[in-house]
Amino acid sequence: FIRNHPLPVLAPEVLLVQSNGMKHWLELALAKDLGICAATHIELPSAKLWQIYRAVLGPDSVPAHMPLDKSPLVWRIMRRLPDLLAQPSFAPLKNYLGQSSSDDQGNGSGDGQASRMNRRAYQLATQLADVLDGYQNYRADWLEDWAQARDQLRSPTGGMFMSRVAIVTGGTRGIGAAISKLLHQSGYKVAANYAGNAERAKAFGVTCPWLHWSVR
Repeated sequence: FIRNHPLPVLAPEVLLVQSNGMKHWLELALAKDLGICAATHIELPSAKLWQIYRAVLGPDSVPAHMPLDKSPLVWRIMRRLPDLLAQPSFAPLKNYLGQSSSDDQGNGSGDGQASRMNRRAYQLATQLADVLDGYQNYRADWLEDWAQARDQLRSPTGGMFMSRVAIVTGGTRGIGAAISKLLHQSGYKVAANYAGNAERAKAFGVTCPWLHWSVR
């Protein structure tokens, strides 16, 4: 269609996709089919709808960016992390982020450790923001339940999931192992994979017979 119905030279081709993964795939597919992928705006439906709202209602009524857009959501999650890390249930996450101790700060190694913690926290917040951004499009009912402190997952038909399955990448060591255990305690069927250390994965699997694990 794009080849047979070209736009003016300086007019961008606007395409809507359902996910960032599809966006990257489409860019590669267009480049392979047309020889180049240029002057294309590949957007998610939520961003395009927000642009339409702003065009219709005016910039005075609708801000330039969505309040829960992925970019500002990253920093909102970053601000929440310190409060969450103080809770006992978030001890595995606190260990993963590697919060610097007072001793480290006193001997001068705290700056480097704090930098690593901030980098890991930012990477984690980016991944969480990406997941929540997808939920805004496809599972707004989940977000609504969680906002009302209802710890549940609705099925597409409106009922509750009777059997919940969680897949944890790297779920046999460190924070992944802690997440696997917490999910199991919460009633999930847990599947995990691992890379690099088969003996450690086997040892974890022996202590957790409920875990389904495989080699990555």
